Amino acid sequence: MNKNFEEESCKTSIILLLESLGHMVLNEQDDENEDKMEQMQNFLNDNKVTNVLLQKLISTSKGFDDELISAGIDLQIILLTNGNNNVQQSVFRFFVNNPSSEHFFLKLHNIIHEEIYRIEDEEQNVNVEELQESAKQIEKLLLLL
Repeated sequence: MNKNFEEESCKTSIILLLESLGHMVLNEQDDENEDKMEQMQNFLNDNKVTNVLLQKLISTSKGFDDELISAGIDLQIILLTNGNNNVQQSVFRFFVNNPSSEHFFLKLHNIIHEEIYRIEDEEQNVNVEELQESAKQIEKLLLLL
């Protein structure tokens, strides 16, 4: 069997698993009883899902599959929904006890700044394009005179 096919199939299965876990938690969300959702979040957290997600996130921060990491982040957000204190404490302890997480935060810092620069460049390009369009409109009006 083709190695790329196996890797893609494995990635797809992992993404499906992460999404399914997220749906399990969200299905427990009930306006009348928030305890069920919190119990499911705590169950997954107690069974090291939070640590596995964070470990994968920091271990792949140098180069990672966007879809896979996105699915992991989505699940982590679901685990933190409604400010689950147990999950928050696990996240805090994980980052405090894993010095290699510094690389993750540096990568995150760089990504944020790259996006800021990209947005600023787009804004400048839009302004130039708008000016060029305005100049064309003025030129057309001058031709009418």
